[in-house]
Amino acid sequence: MRTLNPNTLCKMEKYIKEYQADNGRSPSYRNIMHYMGMSSLNLVQRYVLALESEGRIQRTRLGNIELPSRFDKGETTIAPLIGEIACGEPSFEVEHIEDSFELPRSLFGSGKL
Repeated sequence: MRTLNPNTLCKMEKYIKEYQADNGRSPSYRNIMHYMGMSSLNLVQRYVLALESEGRIQRTRLGNIELPSRFDKGETTIAPLIGEIACGEPSFEVEHIEDSFELPRSLFGSGKL
């Protein structure tokens, strides 16, 4: 069996941790495959198993990459981002939802946001 490239292991570990920090969830094996430019999911799995055996990441019993507890959002509520506030002369504006965000209920409650 071929040995795994240590530089690729480091790059994959960095990608997984950055993805978790940015998205609040772990990347799928397919996400990793596309980012790393790998040819198969089997190769991704070999690298993920190597990272796990070295203690650099953890996996769930289903084989998914475990999300560190500090990134776990718990219960969330959706809050919309509605339009802009213009400076100067007041004008009537129609409600326009531009985006929405998941916010933790422990901080913002579950009421209307």
